[in-house]
Amino acid sequence: MALYLTTSATYKIATDSTLAQLVASRSLSVTESVDLEEAVTHHLEVADAASDIAVSMGGLTTCKSLLVISDRQVSIKIDGQSVTIGHTATEGGSLLLPACSFAALLVSNASGAVANVYVCMAGV
Repeated sequence: MALYLTTSATYKIATDSTLAQLVASRSLSVTESVDLEEAVTHHLEVADAASDIAVSMGGLTTCKSLLVISDRQVSIKIDGQSVTIGHTATEGGSLLLPACSFAALLVSNASGAVANVYVCMAGV
């Protein structure tokens, strides 16, 4: 099994938020292919003040593609490196790593309420 992902982005630099006077504009598109053997999905209800809750990798030895979606701001540790998902405590967010390689995923929640976190991992 393989995952194919095309990501397109346009970056605009302007003098104000109306984009009336563009300084620069660039577009790009990247296509990635990742070989996968197995997928694992979870819906986690992470309590407020929970710290470093381990997310089961199931039968995966190495995660090669990761999608995390949360309805509250949470911190994710990927092999010990922290990433915050969400802009404010009450505003959730998402993290997509279409081509990665890691063996441990931890979730922490300090948002003030239970966080509903959805995780999809694929790899070998």
